[in-house]
Amino acid sequence: MSILIYGIAAINLFAVLLILLRPKLFHTKLYKPMLKNIGLSLLPLLVLIITVALMGAIMIFFNFVVGVVVGIVGIIIWFLLLPNAGYLVTELNLNHRTVDKKEVPIWYDIIAVLSLSMSGVMNTLLNVMLLQLMYAVVVNPIDAFHMGFTNNRNFWIVITVVFLLISFGIYIGRYLRFYSWDILKPKKFFGILKNHFSQPGKVRELFIFMICYAAFFLIMYWIVVWSVLTAV
Repeated sequence: MSILIYGIAAINLFAVLLILLRPKLFHTKLYKPMLKNIGLSLLPLLVLIITVALMGAIMIFFNFVVGVVVGIVGIIIWFLLLPNAGYLVTELNLNHRTVDKKEVPIWYDIIAVLSLSMSGVMNTLLNVMLLQLMYAVVVNPIDAFHMGFTNNRNFWIVITVVFLLISFGIYIGRYLRFYSWDILKPKKFFGILKNHFSQPGKVRELFIFMICYAAFFLIMYWIVVWSVLTAV
């Protein structure tokens, strides 16, 4: 498992490094939206770590029930932020080249945006892996690792639903320009959703988008996470 975590950290650092080196190597302006999106991609993981640490501390040193409430609130916030991790998949484009005053070699930008997108994929997989472990702890705390990382049909159903919801979040983030915190204004949020999906073909577009992206994340999870963890 440690190899997997180190590898995910490496792809994030590599993506950031390529973005930061680009203006220095080729005398262009720093494209800040890419750095912002990497930060948003890592935000769910940060929230999850803080939630687990805070919940554990409150349960041990203060009150068990309060700790559970803090944990539930933290998980809800984490889940709302989770599409930000996978959103980087939609950044697999070269639109940023249009603002360059000096031409950057295409090979450099290809590896840069590919690394950026893959960091988002890996961050999503890591978050779902931690969800899998939490699920296992709740269902079978005595043998959580074995319960969570063996062929558990129920969990595959759970993560399929999770990946579908993540895909929905990515869609509304990309095409409706929503952020996770826009849900705090529900009237405006659902009004925009209603207007968008009342247009001809938009529901069909969403359906195809969600199926394709959820299938992609499931296949990547199976190849990357499942193969590593079941080999332990």
